Amino acid sequence: MPTPVTVQEGGAGTQAWYGFSDWPPVDSRSLQLNLTAAGTLSDTSGNSSTANYNVPANAQSTAVPPVCGPVICDIAPVPTVPVPSDQKLVFDSVIFANDVVLSGRPTFHLKSSISATDTIFVVAISDVAPDGSAKQIQTSPAYFKTSHRDSHKFLSKIVPGELNEYNFPGYHNLYRIVKGHKLRVEIRGSDSGLHESAPAGNVVIATGQGGSFIKLQVRQ
Repeated sequence: MPTPVTVQEGGAGTQAWYGFSDWPPVDSRSLQLNLTAAGTLSDTSGNSSTANYNVPANAQSTAVPPVCGPVICDIAPVPTVPVPSDQKLVFDSVIFANDVVLSGRPTFHLKSSISATDTIFVVAISDVAPDGSAKQIQTSPAYFKTSHRDSHKFLSKIVPGELNEYNFPGYHNLYRIVKGHKLRVEIRGSDSGLHESAPAGNVVIATGQGGSFIKLQVRQ
């Protein structure tokens, strides 16, 4: 059954409000972008390879806890903490020759092995301008704990060094990436929005043929 929605478009466009008879919009199409060994997002997969990042010990949240009164809580701004290069992976698309509108819910399909018995994937999508400045498209990154691979109630046993597939969604959005910009996906194991620490260790992500990819719903 169609689900009518009214939503504001984000990004560097008009930021106008749009009404749709269904969501995702019926004129959306699926776009698969593969994570490649060259650090790119591509519609072709390239050669099989791997990339890895470290999760440091005690990488706890830097989020400020809310100050609560009898009725409401005042939540302080979350501080931004730079992530060292060895603690993240970054993948960039080509520069778009035309506007592309993200319209729906991205899904992430990661093939990974970890050295610990669990980890948390933090996946952020950003809009990168020609000057190199990046704006996170969604209010929050997607978070996924590997032990919740099959169920949130009955946790999965993660064997260190074993290659597994993890499929999870991001958040719904309507966002215009304008001509001349590009899309960036960053994967890491810590974030200021997390309220628990992932175990320390090394995370290996399979790239290229048979490896990891993301799927987007887009309009043009």
